[in-house]
Amino acid sequence: MKINNLVIVIALSFLVCSCGTAKSKSQIMTEQLDKSYKDTLVAVNNLKSALEGGRMPNAVVLNNAANVATTASPEMISVINSLQSEATINGAMYMKIRSRLNDAKTQSAAAVSTGKAAVLELAGELDSIYGAASETDFNRMLLDPINILAKMSNGVVSVQEGLSFKDQEFTEEVGPGMELVGNYHYGLWEVGDQGLYIWRWHSNYGHFSSLFSGEDIDYITWSRSRQPSYYQDYGKNIYATRAELKNEMTAFDSSKTYAKSNGESLNDPSSKGVRTSRGILLVPMIFPKRRITESNVGVGSGSSGSRTTYNSRSSRGSRSSRGGK
Repeated sequence: MKINNLVIVIALSFLVCSCGTAKSKSQIMTEQLDKSYKDTLVAVNNLKSALEGGRMPNAVVLNNAANVATTASPEMISVINSLQSEATINGAMYMKIRSRLNDAKTQSAAAVSTGKAAVLELAGELDSIYGAASETDFNRMLLDPINILAKMSNGVVSVQEGLSFKDQEFTEEVGPGMELVGNYHYGLWEVGDQGLYIWRWHSNYGHFSSLFSGEDIDYITWSRSRQPSYYQDYGKNIYATRAELKNEMTAFDSSKTYAKSNGESLNDPSSKGVRTSRGILLVPMIFPKRRITESNVGVGSGSSGSRTTYNSRSSRGSRSSRGGK
């Protein structure tokens, strides 16, 4: 009888302990976000080390192009310096990645408190930051400032992996700088006086307007005349925030309505096929592989898959770049 009572006590104790160690869904989501944040922090720190240690191949090309452009176009020194800084941790691209990561960290508790949808949204942001911190993709993004500086070098520096739309040639005769418009590292679309969306440079990049003689660029004009770029045609989905992507969608919808009211049409500027100078069709838009998904959020403590590869809307083409694989 005593033995039976002892067995019962042990069994009850085991049940109590088991119940006491069970994790709530909120705890699991907190741990999932924390792991995602730590993984992303490692990637961002690795990117920092690569930039500081001179391990970014296109950073060398960018610095050389900046030195040549300074001699060829000394009146554009402020623009050149800003573009050259992208090869360092003081550039807009790296600083934004770090800022987004810091913001994500502070939003974790509120996301868990709000619920599943908020956790998934924050997890998506962390995955995008992780992708943006990829040394291969960051190296590729440096091609935009390199190509702008190449156009400012009076032909001394060659365009690297020049891009063209399938039905439009990309040549060095096109004026430099249009690749910067629509790039949220440097500005934002805002409604102008006449109802048209105008590109407004961030205050610390206002000098970029000198590339366009200080004139405003409206969305319709940009959409019809924009040059292909690695940011706009390849990496925007991970280098722009959800709010910025929404801003561009709003600018497009409003501009399309404006054009229609004037008997004109406006096509989505992101829908054009883009190829490199070697004839390689770029995979249109990269998307980070999701670790925290609808099926595993708040379930268990693991994560599915690795975020070092990316999904895309299409399996066409090759993600090739100078210095990248």
